[in-house]
Amino acid sequence: MKSSRYFIWTLVIGLILNLSACEDYLQETQETVVRGNVYDTNKQQAAANATVYIQRYEIGNSGWIYKNILDSVKTDANGNYAITLKGEKYKRPLKLLARLNNAKFKNDALGQRVQIYNGEENKIDFKVIELHPLRLRAIVKDNPRPPLTVQLPQAHEKKAIIYGVNADSTILLMVIPNQVNEVAFHVVHPIRNNNVMSHFDTINAKGLKPIYLRTYTVYPDKFKWESK
Repeated sequence: MKSSRYFIWTLVIGLILNLSACEDYLQETQETVVRGNVYDTNKQQAAANATVYIQRYEIGNSGWIYKNILDSVKTDANGNYAITLKGEKYKRPLKLLARLNNAKFKNDALGQRVQIYNGEENKIDFKVIELHPLRLRAIVKDNPRPPLTVQLPQAHEKKAIIYGVNADSTILLMVIPNQVNEVAFHVVHPIRNNNVMSHFDTINAKGLKPIYLRTYTVYPDKFKWESK
């Protein structure tokens, strides 16, 4: 599918390589094979010609610091891939990523931890999800405790923040096409500061549109409250 200048591709990925049950790094003299299948969730089919990457990372004070990509391999017509890890350059913590053609990817989104065993063949299957832009207009009425936060949990989106007791704001988020996505609105309880008041809505993102448009009118004083 061709992308336009409005089309923002994001990937959902992947799998973290938690290297070796006994050692922190792959052994230089051992040959470790990782193979598996990549599935295109949007099209509900194997992801042919997707790219699988091996990327080095280090642990920093603020989390993982991603370094250079060491290797890559394309999936075949059935979405299968295989890559061999051997040599000095693999004696560091690694991460396995995949993406669809030239799509940009978001690290760790919907990821899961797995373990890679040195000198063995490891099978790792994972799914990729293409996120599309959502231009969401939120009309806020009588917010008792600004600001209001908005997010789409299924897309692992960061929260957007809307200030003001009454507001009419348009924000840009990401949505998973061809499925029903949850839209979550939250405010801090005006009295119980350790609780939040929440309202949940949905968006049925049909098709593969360049951008989705939705408008929601929300009344935070009527949200249900719940413990954090």
